[in-house]
Amino acid sequence: LPASVLSQITKVFLDGNKLTSLPPQIDLMTSLQELHCCSNWLRSLPASLQQISSLQTLRVGHNQIVIIPEATQHLAALSSLILNNNDIHALPSGIWSLKSVTIIVLSHNSIKTLPEFESSELKIQVLVLTGNRIAEIPNSISKCSHMRELYLNENLIVDLPKAINKLRKMKVLDLSMNNLS
Repeated sequence: LPASVLSQITKVFLDGNKLTSLPPQIDLMTSLQELHCCSNWLRSLPASLQQISSLQTLRVGHNQIVIIPEATQHLAALSSLILNNNDIHALPSGIWSLKSVTIIVLSHNSIKTLPEFESSELKIQVLVLTGNRIAEIPNSISKCSHMRELYLNENLIVDLPKAINKLRKMKVLDLSMNNLS
C-alpha cells in the first residue's frame, strides 16, 4: 500500500498469524489508534512504535514478548496496554508513567515483583496481574486513586499492604488462589 493510504489507517488487526516481528509499514501508519497483534510469535516490539503518537490501544497478548520496550512509555495517547500470556519476567520502572493508560493487562506472565507506583497522576482504573509470581504489592499502590478493578488472583501474595485501603473507588478486588492466611 502507498504511504498516503497507510497514513490514514486507524486500526490494524494482525491476530493469529505467525509474525516474528511487526511489518515495517507500521511506522508509516501515523493515524493508527489501535494495534492488535495477538497470537503470533513476537518476541519484542520495535522502538519505532513510539513514533505513533495517536496509538490508544496496544494489544499484544499470546506472544513470546520477554521485555516491555521503553518505547511504550512514550506513547502519550495510550489508554489500553494488553500484554497477557507472554514471557515477561520484570516490569520496567517507567511502566506506571503512562499517564493516559486506564487499562493494563499483564496476566499470565512470569512477573515476580512490581515496581513502585511513582506518580500521583496515575489514571489506571483496571489492572490485571492474574497468574504471575507476585508475592508482594508495594505500598505505593495507594497512588492509584482511580483504581476500580484490581486482579491479583493466582499469585503468591501472603499479605496485603494497608495502603490498599486508600483505593476508595475500588469495586473489584480479586485475590483468589494466593497464599493469604
